Amino acid sequence: MRPVALALYGVLSYGASLASFYVVYAWLGGPVPLAFRLEDAPRASPAVSLAWNTVLMVLFALYHSVFARTTVKTRTRRLIGRNLERATYNLLSAVLTVLLCVLWLPIPRALWGLASVEAAQAMQLAHGLLWVVHFTSIVLMNHNEFFGLRQLGLAMRGAPYRPLPAVSRRYYLGTRLPLVISLALIPWASAVMTVGRLQFCVFMTAYVALGAWLSNRDPGDVPTVAERPSGSGRPALAYEVPEGSSLP
Repeated sequence: MRPVALALYGVLSYGASLASFYVVYAWLGGPVPLAFRLEDAPRASPAVSLAWNTVLMVLFALYHSVFARTTVKTRTRRLIGRNLERATYNLLSAVLTVLLCVLWLPIPRALWGLASVEAAQAMQLAHGLLWVVHFTSIVLMNHNEFFGLRQLGLAMRGAPYRPLPAVSRRYYLGTRLPLVISLALIPWASAVMTVGRLQFCVFMTAYVALGAWLSNRDPGDVPTVAERPSGSGRPALAYEVPEGSSLP
């Protein structure tokens, strides 16, 4: 019975994560159906909307930053086990992401925009390509580990958590940097920049920069370094990818 429950939990967590990606893509202007958008009609004054959106973004950032810290991870693992930690983190993140989009108060006043149809189409293409880069980075980093599926598989078999094999520094940076940079650039790739979008863009840029800084300061988020012989006879660095390898 336990393996079945864990499998259902994995489906719930993975499905929620994919659904949250869809919502964000559509919410930011992707050409897919969604009942609410970043640039919808205003529901409050600009001052109230700015204040409310700031509260939402701070709460969103606090959750991701706090729950990515080593001390909090350690306590979470004691409570639910390491093999369930990533799936649980992703499930809660997905719910909070969708809530951020739903509760956001639009401020659709345009600040600037692209004049030609061709330029607008090119920007839409760039928006889509950034999402492709983002998902490609997740796959290259290890899709199953990122979404907690590998860990749930271990739990279903009753096996303890096993870390991933070490990878080179070049591979680690070559997969993580595109993930981080694409996340920061995706909101900016729009043919029209409104006040509400600019607020979200500034937040995401600051959030990504702060997350990278915190990751470098928190030893638990920095990959462990191991030395191994290289072809030239000199020691080469190998990085063990931390669980999930996602932004804090």
